[in-house]
Amino acid sequence: YITFFPLLLGGQFGAGPATIGLIMSSLSVTTGITSTRAGWLVARFSRRNLIITGFLLYSASMVVIPLVNALPFFLVATVLYGLAQGINLPMVQIHLNEIVPDHYRAAFMSVNGLLIRLGQTVGPLLMLWVEHRWSIEAVFIAGAALGLTGAMLVAFTIRKS
Repeated sequence: YITFFPLLLGGQFGAGPATIGLIMSSLSVTTGITSTRAGWLVARFSRRNLIITGFLLYSASMVVIPLVNALPFFLVATVLYGLAQGINLPMVQIHLNEIVPDHYRAAFMSVNGLLIRLGQTVGPLLMLWVEHRWSIEAVFIAGAALGLTGAMLVAFTIRKS
């Protein structure tokens, strides 16, 4: 979905490279700041609820992005996306690290990294097909649906602690 941010920014808003770069960097900055607070967050809230919240924030940002009509609102949606990533990336990694037996951990982390990279490679190609077949808005609606699916999977598979 991030691949389509510049397309939407340039196409719908006529944003130039500097504006696109600033908005895109806000995502990384927000993700970085939020993920550094993972320990603080998990000390106050359950990891399960944080992961669900991350997926819901992700879905909310995906729904809002194609609907906004001004760059400041796009920036807000991008920051929401960054918050979601900053919450989910460390929380999911911590959870996976705890459920995998020690003797499989290195192999599991390697496979996990491979799957993340595979998603970053194949995901834009699949979403390009969605955009070509339907619209750029459909790409973000598909992202919202995947986020909601993630939230439901976590809600039904990770026990409350």
